[in-house]
Amino acid sequence: MVTVSVIVTVYNSESTVKKVISSIKNQIGVGINFKLEIIVIDDCSTDKSFSILKDMGIILHKNKSNSGGPNKGRNLGMKLAKGEFICFCDHDDLWNNDKIIKMLEFRNLAPIISSGYIVNDLQSSRVIKRVKYSSKSKYLKYEKNISFFSKLTKSNSGQNLYLGSLMIHKDLKKIKFEEHFGMVDYDWILKILHKNSSIEVCESLYTRNVKKDNLSLERNYRKNDFEITHKAIKSFSQLYPKKSITGIKKLHGSYARYFYLVDDMVKARTHFLNSDFSLKNILYFITTFAGSKFVKKYFNVFG
Repeated sequence: MVTVSVIVTVYNSESTVKKVISSIKNQIGVGINFKLEIIVIDDCSTDKSFSILKDMGIILHKNKSNSGGPNKGRNLGMKLAKGEFICFCDHDDLWNNDKIIKMLEFRNLAPIISSGYIVNDLQSSRVIKRVKYSSKSKYLKYEKNISFFSKLTKSNSGQNLYLGSLMIHKDLKKIKFEEHFGMVDYDWILKILHKNSSIEVCESLYTRNVKKDNLSLERNYRKNDFEITHKAIKSFSQLYPKKSITGIKKLHGSYARYFYLVDDMVKARTHFLNSDFSLKNILYFITTFAGSKFVKKYFNVFG
């Protein structure tokens, strides 16, 4: 019977961790179709997370000191994992009870399997995104490097690859997450996709619970994300020069729109000038001088 290891990283998660772990433990097929290994890594929580997990019968592993992000815990979890397949779960994700069994159905087709997901805003209790599929197929197959190239060029289309949706084969656990900043996963996903095929299950199988004040607009996070992503893309520039140039230009465009949102128009203009000269970016650049309030009110700048 195949074993699936689920790595859960937690930090001060007393309000959510019980529901999160329950959504994993209550998976259909546990003990019948597959064995389940839950590995919880705590980043030195100061709340009641530990006692809640202990009461649930969960063996808790702890980082020696607070690392400031989930990546150190993810790396430790992969080192401890005994499963043939590995999944990742953040401390505010909720899984559908058929997530694992539906993904395992395609385990012989590719070493990387993803699914759709729902994004729920905790402040308004409203669904703000739902991955939808026009295809009637149960899954989409991406041949070797197709999803890698999509990720490298920062394309908005292609396979949905949010970390919480992934199931990977154990052979990929030798690829580690960055621990310098401890919270960026773009470079890791890029590396696991390189020279691999992948599968996307055409169904949303878990819910990401987020707050509108999440990391995406936090200045240090955006800076670190830009730095690591830029370095990751550049590392493939000798192998794939044209696609790497495209990815770096798209990255500058994204970073420019961040500065546009936070009203740092000088930096926004700098990065727009280094981005691809699409009509949208040209219009954004022009409105950094006048009209940005109107744009931000009526348009989704990150869309």
